[in-house]
Amino acid sequence: RAVLDDGRVAPWYRSNVLLFVNRAHLSSLPALARRFLTDPLRIPVLTPIAMRARALVLRPLPEPIVTALSGLRSRWHAARAKRQLRPH
Repeated sequence: RAVLDDGRVAPWYRSNVLLFVNRAHLSSLPALARRFLTDPLRIPVLTPIAMRARALVLRPLPEPIVTALSGLRSRWHAARAKRQLRPH
């Protein structure tokens, strides 16, 4: 849940993080043990509504269009990150 609210993580990564842990190691990871899901079919959908709406809009588009839009968005985010790293 901490990743979902972390603005330093790109939005498309925030809601797509799953961690697979061997049950034998859960006792050494108490924070994970509290969040352990025993039923993999009950993984909660934490994707914000805006991201789900965006997916609904993009889904019917041809793959080359979606790929081009994704590339534009990626370059925009990279440029924004670079601007934020510049000393003021």
